[in-house]
Amino acid sequence: MKIKSLLLAISIFSLSLYGCSKEQKNQRPKTLVETQSVKFVDENLSIKLVGHILPNSQTSTAKSIFTIQIPLPDGVSPALKIGEQIEVRLPFVNSKKAMAEISKIGPQLEARLPHQIHDLTGHRLDVIVPIKKNRLAILPFQSIYSPRGTTTEIFVLKNGRVSLTKVTPIQLVSEKELLVVADLEKAALVVTAGFENLINNDEVEVVSKKEQK
Repeated sequence: MKIKSLLLAISIFSLSLYGCSKEQKNQRPKTLVETQSVKFVDENLSIKLVGHILPNSQTSTAKSIFTIQIPLPDGVSPALKIGEQIEVRLPFVNSKKAMAEISKIGPQLEARLPHQIHDLTGHRLDVIVPIKKNRLAILPFQSIYSPRGTTTEIFVLKNGRVSLTKVTPIQLVSEKELLVVADLEKAALVVTAGFENLINNDEVEVVSKKEQK
């Protein structure tokens, strides 16, 4: 009976050691990272987008009216109403400016561009579109995590761990900053260095914290 009890005790002890070693093996060490604060857009702003002329939108008059279709980035809301005007850069005469009238609002805007003497069929045009500030943020460019060549994810720090968060890039605002659409908290910190081996929910140690100016 004593031998059986001893063998049982040894088995339990061995299992506990195995469990501890397995847990230690699976536990990832803390990664050292650098972080930076996020700037939030506090007013509506204008961005440059690309529109294209819809087929068969040309009229038969001497001066034609063309319809421009302008896809909006995901999450962007235009600060526009039907009938309002937006600026268009024509592909002739050194990107001459013209005004187009908004005729449709949705995931893709449509605008009517009148009084054109050139045939714009098939052309792509730069347009300046005012957008609402909702969910707009300015991130340090080095915070974009792109292991597969994409630029749609960042690591956000919260309670000592990182969360892989999707963003929609809109445009560069400087050499070091990028305008994005994202669901971020006001006090959010994003990882700017040390994320090469990070995975979602990793525990990290912050060695440098910067505030965006």
